[in-house]
Order: sequence, then C-alpha cells, then structure tokens
Amino acid sequence: MATESTNSSVNTNSSINTNPKDPSSPYFLNPNDGPATLLTNHLLTAENYHSWARTVRRSLRIKKKLGFIDGTFLEPSSTDALLEPWLECNDMVVTWLQNAMSLEIKNSVVYVETAHELWLELEQRFAQNNGPRIYELKQSIHNITQGDDSVSLYFSKLKSLFDELLNFELIPSCTCGAMKPVLENQQRDWMMKFLMGLNESFSNIKAQIVLLKPTPSLSEVYALVQQEEKRKQISTLPNLHDTLALATKTHYPSSRDIPKSFGSQRRDKLFCTFCKVSGHSLDKCFKANPNLEKPTCTHCHLVGHTAERCYKLHGYPPGYKLANRSREPNPSVNQISLSNQEQISEDSPAVLTKAQYQHLIALLQSHDPQPAANQVQTIAPPPVCPSPSSMSDNEEVKSFKDLGILDQLVEACNNLGWKNPSKIQAEAIPHALEGKDLIGLAQTGSGKTGAFALPILQALLDTPQAFFGCVLSPTRELAIQIAEQFEALGSVIGVKCAVLVGGVDHVQQGIALGKRPHIVVATPGRLVDHLSNTKGFSLCTLKYLVLDEADRLLNEDFEKTIDEILNAIPRERKTYLFSATMTKKVRKLQRACLRNPVKIEAASKYSTVDTLKQQYRFIPAKYKDCYLVYILTEMSGSTSMVFTRTCDSTRLLALILRNLGLRAIPISGQMSQTKRLGALNKFKAGECNILICTDVASRGLDIPSVDMVINYDIPTNSKDYIHRVGRTARAGRSGVAISLVNQYELEWYIQIEKLIGKKLPEFPAQEEEVLLLLERVTEAKRISQMKIKETGGKRKRNGGGDDGNEEIERYSDKNGKSFKKAKKR
Repeated sequence: MATESTNSSVNTNSSINTNPKDPSSPYFLNPNDGPATLLTNHLLTAENYHSWARTVRRSLRIKKKLGFIDGTFLEPSSTDALLEPWLECNDMVVTWLQNAMSLEIKNSVVYVETAHELWLELEQRFAQNNGPRIYELKQSIHNITQGDDSVSLYFSKLKSLFDELLNFELIPSCTCGAMKPVLENQQRDWMMKFLMGLNESFSNIKAQIVLLKPTPSLSEVYALVQQEEKRKQISTLPNLHDTLALATKTHYPSSRDIPKSFGSQRRDKLFCTFCKVSGHSLDKCFKANPNLEKPTCTHCHLVGHTAERCYKLHGYPPGYKLANRSREPNPSVNQISLSNQEQISEDSPAVLTKAQYQHLIALLQSHDPQPAANQVQTIAPPPVCPSPSSMSDNEEVKSFKDLGILDQLVEACNNLGWKNPSKIQAEAIPHALEGKDLIGLAQTGSGKTGAFALPILQALLDTPQAFFGCVLSPTRELAIQIAEQFEALGSVIGVKCAVLVGGVDHVQQGIALGKRPHIVVATPGRLVDHLSNTKGFSLCTLKYLVLDEADRLLNEDFEKTIDEILNAIPRERKTYLFSATMTKKVRKLQRACLRNPVKIEAASKYSTVDTLKQQYRFIPAKYKDCYLVYILTEMSGSTSMVFTRTCDSTRLLALILRNLGLRAIPISGQMSQTKRLGALNKFKAGECNILICTDVASRGLDIPSVDMVINYDIPTNSKDYIHRVGRTARAGRSGVAISLVNQYELEWYIQIEKLIGKKLPEFPAQEEEVLLLLERVTEAKRISQMKIKETGGKRKRNGGGDDGNEEIERYSDKNGKSFKKAKKR
C-alpha cells in the first residue's frame, strides 16, 4: 500500500472529483469501456515507442485516466473509500495498455501491478537510448526526394520525419524571444530540405522562393509549390484549336509500312513505358495505375481516350490499321473544322439561327464538288444569339422564389437551411406548379422529398381541405421522415399530417385520421387496413398522390395493395412518381396511374454522386470482422452505417463492437417499431455513432451527418448497392463508401462494378496491422455469441432480440408522448 505521504498528496488535491458515479470523475468507468477497448490500432514494438506513447496519452486523456500513468492518482490507503474505485480503474488501464502491446512485450509485463509502474518500465526500456533512431531519421531526411510522388505525398513523408525528429530534439520554449532565431533557423533548414528534394521541373519556383525575404515557412513554401504543380498540369492540356492546314498525310495500313523517319518525330512526344503507347506518360497511364479512373470519350463513347484525342473526331494517325482499307498508302488532306467564334465580328448585323445555318450547309454540300487534294475546307459556325425563351430555359435558378414558390414556403425553406434548389427540385417544381403529372428519377440524397412536397403545399394554400394529399412509402422510417419534412415546410401555414405505418397502435392512428389531416403519409398495407376498417375515413376527395421510392414499393410485393389504393381514390388527381431507378415494374405502374407525365431525369440510370469516394477491400471471409474493426477505429469519430445481409448479423456485430468499446447500435426489420425508431433517433442524436443495419435502412432515410458507409456483406442485388451508399454524401456533402469483399462475394461485386460503370480503387490497409487485432476481435466475438446463446438466441416479438439497447425505447412523437405509452393506453 502507499505511504502516509502518498495518502496526504491524494487527499489534499481537492480539485479532483472523487465521485465514482460522476461522469466527470477520473474514477468513473463508462459502460462502453471494457477490457477489450482499443487505445490505438498501432501496437507497441521496439521501434515505435514515441509515436505509440503520444497516441496512448491522448486516448487516456480523453477518458480522464491520464493521471493513473503519470502518478497523479496514486493508490489510496486501505481505509480510504476510494480504494475500490481506484483498483478498478487501475486494473482497467493496465489491461488497456497491455492490449496495446505486441505479444513479446506484453508477456514481459504481465505481472506489473499498477499502471504507473508499467508506464515507467516502458519508458525506461524504450525512451532512454534515442541515438540510433535519431541517426535513422536524419539519414532518411537526407536521402528522401520527390521521385515519382506528387508534391503532396512527398511533403507528407518529409513532414512526418521532421515531426518525429522534433520529438527527440525539443527546442525549449521561452517568453523573452531568445529562442526565436533558433526556431527561424530550424524552419529555414526544413524549407531548404523540402526544396532540395523536389524534381528538376520545379527549378524556376525553387529559385524564386530562395530569394524571398523574409524567408517563408515550410507550409507557405508547400502551398506555393503545389500551386506551381497545378499550373503545370493545366498548361500541359492539349490545344484543341491547333490547325494543320495544307498538310498532306499518308495513311499506312500497318506499322511495317511506316517510314523510319517517323521515329525521330515521336521522340519529342509523351511516351508511356508501361503500355508502350505515345500520347501520355507513365503517371497518367490508367493501366499502370489502377486507382486512376479510365477516361471515356464523349464523342465515340469508348473507354481509353478522351474527345481531345479521338481518332474518329480528329483523324487517324499514320500507321493506324483500319478495317476495309486498301493496303496501298492513301494520300489525303487534313480537313480542318475551325470553331473559334472570335473570327466572327461581334458587330456583324446578320445572325443566322442554328437551324438556318445547318440548312445552308446542307445546300452547299449538295451542290459543291468534292474538295481537291490541295483544298482546305474551313467551317466557322456563327455565334448563337439566344432567344428570350431559350435564355429563360437555360438561366441558372438561384432561389426557390425563381421557381414560383410563394414567400411563405420560401421562408420555410430558409428555416431548414435550403438556400438553393437541387437539380431535381429545379426541374420538377415548375412542371408540378403547371399541374402536370411527374416521373422523377434522381440519385439518393438529391432532395426528391422537397420536389413533391413544395408543389403540394402551394396547391394546398389555394384550396385548403382535409385529405388533400397522400404519400406512399415502402418503409416505416421513411414515412415518418416524409411527414416530418411536410410539417417542417408547412409550419408557417399550419399543415397537419398523419402517419399510418405498421407496428404502431391502430386506434391511435384512427384518432389522428379523425382530426382530418391535410396530408397522409403511409405504407401501402396499413393504408389499405384503414380504408377498409376505419369508420369515416375515405380518400374520395384526394387531389395529390405521391409514390416515393416506387421501385422499392414494387419490389416489396405491394403491387396488389397499390391497385386497391388506386381503385379507392379519384381518377381526377395529380400523381407524382419518384424513384432512384426505372425498372420494368415502375414503367408498368406509370402507364396505369399517370396521365401524360413529364419525365424528369436528374441523373443517369444507375449512378452515384461525384462527392462520394468509393473503395473496396478483397479479404478472406474469416478476417472480415478484423477489417471492420480496423476501419471503424481508423475512422474513429466518424458517423458510420454498416450494412449486413441478415438480422442476426446486426445483433452479433453490434455486441462485438460494443465489447470492443465502440458505440454501435443495431436496427433491423425484426425489431419492434418503437425500438427501430428509438435506435434511429439515438443515431441521429449522436449518442451512438455506428448503426448496424440491414437493407431496411438503405432507402429514403435522410441522415445528413453520415460520413461513411461500410458494406460488411455485399448485396446480392447490385441495385441495392446504389441505395446503400446513397446514405452518405447527401445534399452536396462528401462521404466514403467501403465494401468488404470475400472470396464468396466476388461475383456480386463484379456485377456492382458493371452497374456503376467504373472500377473502384482498393482501400489501403496493412494486413499485418489488421491481424494484430485478431485475438481481441475473436475474444469479443466469443463473448457476444455466448451472450446471444444465454438468451436463447430468440428474436423477441416486442424487441427483435437482446441487443443490449433497453434505452432505445425513448422515442417520442410530436405531442411528447411515447409510442409505447400510447400503445398501453
């Protein structure tokens, strides 16, 4: 036990909160903090002590346990009431530290009792003799050059070496300014080393930077060099207006017919040493660099080149083998099409329309003879003078008011943070305000709800009545979300909504219908139940019908139910059909319920947004859990959704991640409606930052804060991939989607790449680092499986299984009454 002096030092520190039940106390243990909690992914080895120690200290400071290793919280006396909480926290910190070590080091400190003693022993073993490491760092700094790396990658490598060296050679700080010249000299040395390692192509910018006074910092120099790199990339783009008029070229059917003189002509051109093709360099070769996206020509739609280098557009080079060509050389003349509009004077009084110009060209071509070998055909299109109608069509819409939305609804949009309409909103709302039926195809997260909600609310202002509009949704969560959106947009005009979904008391929904709401948002099955059984409820006066996520509605076998609904509502109505994909069933439904619709297609058939970074990782199936934990801990602090294929997997993964100290919560179709909504609300509120879910959460849910989507199980239907990854990178934000692919899912993954039309880059991960987690992940999985087995592994009717989330029932409706209490009444 500690001495009396130790006890007095602890007791006199009155600033420390010693209440073990207070979350702000260092003696408090969070329920999510267990023995398997990871302080860092990088295990301690004989070479990485300093970086490892910095990460561990940072993690312990966050958990308010740093005092257990630096000696601030020493062991109390045997009569002190804090002894038991101190022992619990000390043992927990010792376990965390041992879990963050490699097996060899861990075995050597098994019998150390206190965290302070363990920390001191590690410091004495690994932090004393720094000479060899300093030598290695200085040698690496001396030898590093840019080489084939980008400026950004080269700077990152060099900066990490500087920072680690600074950890060994600390410069003392002072307030008198005596150390300022030392710091300036250090920054100058770093800056000079950075410039010396750059490639020779940056010699001009290096000479300019060296002459600058005062000497810029390393970060400022990096910014200047990076700007120069971008300028070089822009300047190397080909000039599309270069003309080679009056140049006679000869087509050679095969490479053996090419004269030897062509060799000297090609020496000055870019040449790739990987694919042996001229026109690009090695760093721009997509065959040598799988991470580069394959270029696609906008003229011939072939992959492998751009329109600037399209042979069909600009002519074939000498020696190119053409089909159905004579093997004799065929002299011909380059016919140049000049498109420089600057050749036409802006003061020209006569301006032709595009149609008139094309007609005139057709007449000239029909009467003029074929150009001779020494003639040059020059075609310069006149400048296009847009008519007022075309200007109004192409003019950029800057606000909702420009679309014709009333001021009250514009104010509601501003309150929601909607400053400018999205593409689907800008194209759909004007047609909807004209009273036309709509078919809207857009990517997930593009604002489809606002595209149909605003026109309906504006029409409701003109002719207010009960049961004015009805929205059909495939899932309960999406229905509730749509209703919340309607109420938020209609808050300034007093709109009332009723939500009809399964899993909630039928009587309470009947009471809500008795209040005659303006908008009904429902799942098809529950709506039919109320139409058949709720007295006085009818949609015979309905003016607007919306089928949201129509492809999902039909995939869920709601076809017969939707037919019943269509027979129960008036034919004289406006119908909006919105979907992410246009399937055969959706086309069939379109013909049945829409009249002369306007099709708004704001995206390609199957596509993802440009702000989404998509990656994959091919792994053995037995290591999939390890890779999942590795990614989640690497992206710690991010809000993530993990998609699995089965409900049982969501429960098991949530328990595994919780046992490892991660804040995960499951959601699946087997959970009760109350628990599903409760789990979703906890995720939205940030109480849990990892949502383990099935495809029930892949459609329609708008959670703007989702940073990352992980496909733990690859979807068997490749179209479901589009909807899964659509949960992130919404409303212009950026996001990451990572797919874990094992040997049994490769065929499904290939179908996904074919669907989206591009090959995804591989997620970078060091397999050695991942496998260091295997022991802890396996133990956490064993404990989780035992817990599920102890509860019988049964899916409870009222909760969807024991997932350890009793508190997720705290879901309240707009009146402040929980669904659970309403159900009991």
